[in-house]
Amino acid sequence: MKIKIAKLFWMAVTFFGTPICYIALIFYPYFFIIMLVVEIFCWGIKFFYHKERPVPFPRNYFYQKINANSFPSIHTARASVLATCAILLYPSFMLMVSGTIFVWLVGYSRIFLKKHYLVDVICGAFLGFGMTLLIFYFR
Repeated sequence: MKIKIAKLFWMAVTFFGTPICYIALIFYPYFFIIMLVVEIFCWGIKFFYHKERPVPFPRNYFYQKINANSFPSIHTARASVLATCAILLYPSFMLMVSGTIFVWLVGYSRIFLKKHYLVDVICGAFLGFGMTLLIFYFR
């Protein structure tokens, strides 16, 4: 019973790393450009670097072949972009702490649900953070 509740909880948390993050476009127009660059970059890595997920995905079609690759965690990258944009736009200690916790939670949810390894999540978080900083300051 506890495992089912935990799985439901982490499935809800991982939802915040899905494209639902794009709702933030309402508040910051450059967010779309940042997110698009991060998406293309992460999918490009997945296209060229084939790393099996903890629980393998089927590889029957072109999209499945790319999506079956574990590295990097795009969910974590999206969460990192969202948190970094919020922190850069509205700098405060509490937002920094809550944004960091948000990214950690989304990342851990991907590990708990056996979609990614720790290195996938860490690299996804740093990709999102780094790309956001680059685009934010060179806009």
